[in-house]
Amino acid sequence: MTDVNVEKPKEKAQRTKKQTVKIIKHIGESAVVEWTEKGYLKRVTIPASKIEADQVAVSVLSAGRDYGVPWEDVEYQKLVSKDVANNLREEDFWTYDDVAKNPRRVMGIIQKHYRVDVGTLTMFASEFENK
Repeated sequence: MTDVNVEKPKEKAQRTKKQTVKIIKHIGESAVVEWTEKGYLKRVTIPASKIEADQVAVSVLSAGRDYGVPWEDVEYQKLVSKDVANNLREEDFWTYDDVAKNPRRVMGIIQKHYRVDVGTLTMFASEFENK
């Protein structure tokens, strides 16, 4: 009889993908955490017990309750560059110096084309939070 060393297949240790988070606040046994994902700030409420040294499993973050108003859902009017350009010229903005001398007026012109103001954002947030 020959001794044959048969190796058992090595079990792959399953690694839980983790994300570094910033703890914003504790609410009872939960916590609001923040992190950056693909260049965008995100916040969710998760069980505080799931946080280990400022690290949280990605699966826990995905299952968390979104925190805050989803500003990206506000409907903005599409900006038409020809309209903005014409309005800038009507307001006597023709050169770099014209813009550099009065950037606030330029922002006002651009905002007028988006037709979004603080009142719109406030109403959107109020409707979202009262659902």
